[in-house]
Amino acid sequence: VIASSRPKTVKMSSKAVFNSTSRRLMSSAAANKLDWASPMWKASPELAAKANAFRSWVNSVDTLAAKYSADPAPVDFKSEKAAGVRAQDLISNLESFYKSSSLPAEKSEWDPADKAAKEALIAQAEQDQEETKALIAELEALAAERIANRTDRKTSVKDIYKLYPEIEKEVETEIDDRKWFKDTM
Repeated sequence: VIASSRPKTVKMSSKAVFNSTSRRLMSSAAANKLDWASPMWKASPELAAKANAFRSWVNSVDTLAAKYSADPAPVDFKSEKAAGVRAQDLISNLESFYKSSSLPAEKSEWDPADKAAKEALIAQAEQDQEETKALIAELEALAAERIANRTDRKTSVKDIYKLYPEIEKEVETEIDDRKWFKDTM
């Protein structure tokens, strides 16, 4: 058997990539900034259930990562031999095999095409988020203007024309063209 000097690369599935990425994100500082008690997570029972399931999954991943972060303890073959196992030669063979073998470290590599696709999704989501923030600001300004300029019994036609000049233009055009019943028939 010829030993390769290069570490073995493993192609990760998209689910594995998602899991590892989620774990990294949730264990980073971003996770500490999430307000899990926010009413946003309780907007609907379905969303609350999914958020709770995700939080429990992240907690289990963190627990497993902490548990398996260190190298395993070496196998204690002496205690197994002393335990009175009948097949002492089997334990000796396993011990010699254990001491003679060394497995290369396994490295995983993210598929470049999958990585590019995920980065494109992230870029699109960031662009959508910026557009949504701009739209929210625009709609809040429009709502504030509409609230400030509510009409009531004291509102005159001139006030409406001042707020909506396009209506004034349309009305004046209809009067000039003598289209009195244009919008009623």
